Amino acid sequence: MKILVYGAGVLGCNLAHQLHRSKKDVTLLARNQWYETIQKNGLIIQNRITHFRTKDKMKVVNRLEDEYDVIFVVVQNSQTAEVMRDLKNSTCKNIIFIGNNMHARECVFPDKNVLFGFYSAAGKRDKKEVCSFDMKKITIGNCNGTNTSDAFVKQLFVGTKIHYTICNQMDDYLKSHAAFILPFAFASYHYGNSLGPLKKDSSYMQLMIDATIEMYDALMAEGDCILPKGDYEFAKQRTKYIKFAKTLSTVPTLANICVCEHAKAGKKEMYSMKTAFEKMFSATGISAENFEILCGSSK
Repeated sequence: MKILVYGAGVLGCNLAHQLHRSKKDVTLLARNQWYETIQKNGLIIQNRITHFRTKDKMKVVNRLEDEYDVIFVVVQNSQTAEVMRDLKNSTCKNIIFIGNNMHARECVFPDKNVLFGFYSAAGKRDKKEVCSFDMKKITIGNCNGTNTSDAFVKQLFVGTKIHYTICNQMDDYLKSHAAFILPFAFASYHYGNSLGPLKKDSSYMQLMIDATIEMYDALMAEGDCILPKGDYEFAKQRTKYIKFAKTLSTVPTLANICVCEHAKAGKKEMYSMKTAFEKMFSATGISAENFEILCGSSK
């Protein structure tokens, strides 16, 4: 099975690394200087927790030309439309979009098996290496409720350290995830790319909770489910949410890895998701009062 990882950000590089280390026939598609760096020096990843470095001399390309059995598309939400044009003429029959995606149902090809996934890794990429923490977990599946072939998914990850969970409501899952992370991203912008001050700002935490509930309400008004199950109650109960937010903001390394670095590097993506929710509020008539205050308070 020939695999292409299309996109060499933090998620793409960690996914490619795990597949390469398990002897999969994997190629990484990177662009510009990053392509030249990997081609010359290999893919270098430093674990942000253990500080252990790995170096992979793997196949890297800077354009989609060869034929592949599976293509993992690992780009920011705002870049999906551009990639769709690139994939349209590909002979590959299996396309898997990884990462934040507010428009999963639009990312379909009639003649291809299209899946969606959320890979749990975070960090940043500098000029020479990726500094990240990889949880080696992926939630993957269809977005239309039809069953995903467990045999196919197992074939993708067999022999790797990646643990997979199949979910056949990935459109709901990804939108729910966006509703959960956006308040933390905008909190990071509000405090100047930090979450440290959040632990003492109870009024702002309440604003985050109210904005999250508004987004969940808009999703449900559209007919979407909130996934994972229990997340809506988690926000409504408030005390658990506040405890989580305080814990996250009290540990700078964790906050930087999980929120601040991605919020800073992926600002265009965050604002793209913000725009998607604004359209959702307009279409459903759900109040966006707190959401608008939250987004308007960012620096």
